[in-house]
Amino acid sequence: MVTDSLPALAIGMEPGAPDILDRKPRDPKVGILDKSLVTKVTLQGIIISVGVIAAFMIGRQTSATVACTMAFSTLTFARLLHGFNCRSQHSIFKIGFKNNWYSLAAFAVGTLLLALILFVPAFTACLP
Repeated sequence: MVTDSLPALAIGMEPGAPDILDRKPRDPKVGILDKSLVTKVTLQGIIISVGVIAAFMIGRQTSATVACTMAFSTLTFARLLHGFNCRSQHSIFKIGFKNNWYSLAAFAVGTLLLALILFVPAFTACLP
């Protein structure tokens, strides 16, 4: 729930792109998952995966529990940040943050939930 629910709801509240009527219609014979989109999704997944694996490997130097916690934290935070990336075909620097305050709220609440999970003993899982 921490990683995707809030950003997904925020993306649903995204206003329409101002250039939507300037775009050519999509060819109905071509699938939605075209080569460009699959490449983009694969690259973004690899970047997030490398970050999570690196966090896990760094945490392993301390203990398995720290490694799992670091991997979970990195994955959760990366998915919260990725919510900004999924808002549009354009860069976040081009569309800005002000069009969709729900995205900022989702990021803030997600970060708060992550902090609660990490730092409040009542929300942490029972660890061996």
